[in-house]
Amino acid sequence: MSDVREAELVPPPPAWGMSARRWLWLAPLLAAMLLPFVWMVALSVSPQAGNSFTRALEGPWDLSQYRTLFATGKMGRYLLNHVGLWRQRQFESLRRRYAGYPLADAQQAAEMIGASAPVGDARADK
Repeated sequence: MSDVREAELVPPPPAWGMSARRWLWLAPLLAAMLLPFVWMVALSVSPQAGNSFTRALEGPWDLSQYRTLFATGKMGRYLLNHVGLWRQRQFESLRRRYAGYPLADAQQAAEMIGASAPVGDARADK
């Protein structure tokens, strides 16, 4: 009972101290990773920027390049194809993952009890 009372009397450490130290090294790392993406988006929406990041941030910003890309090219079809392939790969990955576990467990159980390997198994042919 006395251990419980002593534990209740100890104040918890301040949460902001650990958080501030963590952000001192995490913020520059995060900025270094996000800067190329911000640069890429800023240059893509600023038609007069050329290759200058500062001119791209000043503006004016315009989405006409993206409108032209989707209107004249087959970008919508490419994106739809990409999403379809991505969904197919995800489904295949899940199917293999969840279908493989029971098969592996059955093989392992057969080996543990000393049963012979299934017909057509490479280990049975040796």
